Amino acid sequence: MQMTENESVRSDAKQNRARILSVARKAFVEDPEASLNFIAKAAKVGAGTLYRHFPNREALILELYRSEISEVATLASSLLHEYAAEEALRIWCDNLATLGKMKNGMARVLRAASSEEIDGIYGPLIEAVRKLLEACADSGIFRADIQPQDFLLLLGFLWQIPSTDEGQAQMARLLEVIFAGLRIK
Repeated sequence: MQMTENESVRSDAKQNRARILSVARKAFVEDPEASLNFIAKAAKVGAGTLYRHFPNREALILELYRSEISEVATLASSLLHEYAAEEALRIWCDNLATLGKMKNGMARVLRAASSEEIDGIYGPLIEAVRKLLEACADSGIFRADIQPQDFLLLLGFLWQIPSTDEGQAQMARLLEVIFAGLRIK
């Protein structure tokens, strides 16, 4: 079966969009001020192609963040099928920490975004945390009164820890302090 010209264009456009997001993800972690021209060149697309997909820096950052949040949120269900509840939550927190490092490069744009945009992005994340916490509570490990928003606020430290061996050890210690506070005594 032969593709039509429209199908080919749509396929190319999807590939370009995915490549732009992939390059932008890496670029913003390394340099929060990475230019859109740098991202376009690194993605091997013209500036016009980048701007057709993302009319400005804020649109690119919000879409990238939405995509990352969606991936981390989706991960919760698969982890709960694969691991015991507390281990699933720990692994999920590690993934959230990776997202947090990218978020630091986008902080200014995210703070400026409207609350409706941010609420729309965080909805799936809140639901993922709710599933993980309920699984921990149902298994008798954690208290049942923990609110997902409170748990995410507690995890805010993840975004401040450097990606070094010492930072990873510190993250493990701090997570253990939080988990100890959530456990049924």
